[in-house]
Amino acid sequence: MFEFLILRIAALFMLLFIAYFTVRRYSKTHTFLLFFIIYVLTTGADYYESFYDPNKYHWFIMTLVIAAIVVGATYFISKFRDFRALFIILIASNFVCIGSAAISLMMYLTRNAEISLLTGVFVHSITFMIMDKTVAPVIKDDLATVSDQKIWGPFCILPALFYVAITALCIWPQNIQEHPSSIPGVIILIALMVTNYLIIIILFKRQRSDTIRSLNIEFLGTYSDRIKAEMTQLQSSYRELEKSKLDIKLVANSIESYIKKGEYEKALAEAHTLNSREFFGTKQTMCENIALNAIILEKEIIAKENGITIDKDIKAPASLGNSEYEFATILSKFIQEAITSAVLSSNKTVRINIYTSGSYIFFEIRCGLPQEKVDPSMIEKMKLIESRNTLLANSCTVEFIKIHNGRCETRVHTHHITTELIFRIS
Repeated sequence: MFEFLILRIAALFMLLFIAYFTVRRYSKTHTFLLFFIIYVLTTGADYYESFYDPNKYHWFIMTLVIAAIVVGATYFISKFRDFRALFIILIASNFVCIGSAAISLMMYLTRNAEISLLTGVFVHSITFMIMDKTVAPVIKDDLATVSDQKIWGPFCILPALFYVAITALCIWPQNIQEHPSSIPGVIILIALMVTNYLIIIILFKRQRSDTIRSLNIEFLGTYSDRIKAEMTQLQSSYRELEKSKLDIKLVANSIESYIKKGEYEKALAEAHTLNSREFFGTKQTMCENIALNAIILEKEIIAKENGITIDKDIKAPASLGNSEYEFATILSKFIQEAITSAVLSSNKTVRINIYTSGSYIFFEIRCGLPQEKVDPSMIEKMKLIESRNTLLANSCTVEFIKIHNGRCETRVHTHHITTELIFRIS
């Protein structure tokens, strides 16, 4: 019974860890319901192993069955069905080893099952809370921003080796309660494992700092480009103004000459001509916001060069707070992506809607589906969504969305793609 309870406590905290720390595809309710069912199923497997298989002939098979169920369920509920899901499973298995080892150690020291089990629950709980405050936030962020499998694949090796080593010392081929001499080795191994994860956390945080720095540099570069573009436009306007001043002076001289000659009709005609002329060109204004206006005007030029029409409905305030040019930079990225998709599509129109509601601003960008990627099957559509979300994998963009309580969603339809961005105005 004691070993059965150890397994059940470890399984409970492991499933809680996976369900809580995984970037879930489904709602929290559905996820925890599924894991409750899995907990019941694995309880039956552990019960058989503990009470109906005294010689442990089927221990290895039952362990594989339980592992297959847990891995399958994690991949099912995970938003990322790749090495990132496996990494979460392996971390969970590592940290439940700490509580299980604490139970075995207390049993060796006190020979009291109740105290040992309560100690194990306490250690599991403390470990869970520490993970929640330290490892989980870092890992969740990097699960969303780093999709390169060449990174997550090797990351899975170390926790897998830790799990195998701790299992070999505590359960099989030798049991820690039957061979207490292995306790110092287990403690050292757990200390090494914790140190390893602390180093990983430091590396991830340093990467996050580099990401934020890159984000600021990118926005600063865009801000600089906008200033250069506005300076160029200002210089152009100044040249037009100088030219218009000369034209006005010539017309004024003509009017004065006609008046002196008494040719009032001709003077009046010149005045009408002067009044009807547009000396400074037509001012192009998409919205009251200068930054967004400059971005959209720039993208309209690019779109026209590629035979694309931008259909827009923009209702943006004059100010978007301190992050105005950051918003404009993110919007610029997505409009450029939409133009690229429209070039490859039979639908040569990009639709842009911008409006505010309360303290949030909403961007909706709609463009044609690239012809060479059109496929009626849902699998191909999902692949397209993933490729379309490559921009979201850009850590700068994801970091910006997170900082500003934003959300981004891409939906693929039969003939078009719709991307929605929502940001909180600071």
